[in-house]
Amino acid sequence: MEPTAILPRKALRTVVINFQSIKNKVPETQALTDNAEPDVIIGTETWLNSNISSSEVLPSSYNVFRKDRSDGAYYRPPNTTSDEHAKQVTEDLAKLRMEHQKCNFWIGGDFNLPDIDWPSQTVNSYQYPASMSNLFLNIPTQCGVVQVVESPTRGSKILDLFFTNNPFLVEKCKLTPGVGDHDAILVDTLFRPRRVKPTKRKIYLWDKADTSDLKDETARYARTFITESFPSIDSMWSSLRDNILRLLNIHVPHKLTRSKHTDPWINTETRRLTRRKLRAFQKAKTTGNRRDIQRYNRLKSTCQKSIRQAHDNYMRNIISPEAKQNPKKFWSFIKGKKQESSGVSRLRSSDGLIHSESNTKANILNAQFQSAYTKEDLTTMPNKGPSPYDPMAPII
Repeated sequence: MEPTAILPRKALRTVVINFQSIKNKVPETQALTDNAEPDVIIGTETWLNSNISSSEVLPSSYNVFRKDRSDGAYYRPPNTTSDEHAKQVTEDLAKLRMEHQKCNFWIGGDFNLPDIDWPSQTVNSYQYPASMSNLFLNIPTQCGVVQVVESPTRGSKILDLFFTNNPFLVEKCKLTPGVGDHDAILVDTLFRPRRVKPTKRKIYLWDKADTSDLKDETARYARTFITESFPSIDSMWSSLRDNILRLLNIHVPHKLTRSKHTDPWINTETRRLTRRKLRAFQKAKTTGNRRDIQRYNRLKSTCQKSIRQAHDNYMRNIISPEAKQNPKKFWSFIKGKKQESSGVSRLRSSDGLIHSESNTKANILNAQFQSAYTKEDLTTMPNKGPSPYDPMAPII
């Protein structure tokens, strides 16, 4: 079902994160998205391949664009130190800026440039060739962008960066605990994103249904339906549909699905520990005190164990022998991991543009279906003679 309700949000939230193998950190990643609620995730070092679907590692509420081991979010491998690579990156970014001058331009990722002090715009160490560092340092000048991360993202170095051509739209740029040894970057920008809210579905609770009265009233309606005269097949269908739904709503209790995506294994304890870890992280970053840093590291380890234990307990529960008596939870989990997202995904029209609006997607599909059928010339239809089969009696 295509989501229809759209909620305004005060700021567009982007998280830049180095995963260092997202497939081995699925519970931690899901806990991060549950807590931070980012609209956009720019991820590097996912270590994924074509055998792993996006729905296995990220919530289905995200549209995922992947460039496995290639050029998605920018990542500079530590052993890539040539000036030619730095020049090519700068040229590619400058070309993108020229081709899309009226667009808001963002690029984030793990640039692995420990020699650059970005707040002072200087090269102050020489772990890598100075010429390469200086070429990357010229990206803001060459491309007309600003690098907004000013706090170390790993140790004492700013390795993860976020460039934009509109720094005045950046409401907040701060660090938040990552899932590896890099801190994640959280950027709030002054856009009003149109956040899609999933449509609530009605779920009937059949184990609590009044089946006896439901059968009796359904039988009475069936007798009325058979004797009633309908002016058209559409009115017949409408009567059947409306009365069945009416009887279900009267005799079968129901509930609505949640409008917000939540992972069922994330519980009160994991959320409480996540908030404690975040507070300890912020204090450690503010004070730089060794004691505060050690406390944060202890809470980080405790939180990670709690998250993984909660996830493992949930998984053991849905695959336990007792689950054979009620396998719905198991198959719901499998179904969720097989599908990339609910509803019809975004479609490309004949003019090459990608569309996400429901009406436009319906028209694109309609045009595709029409193109698959041949419009016959009825004036040249061959005469096959009378049909060898008996005519069918009228339906109504």
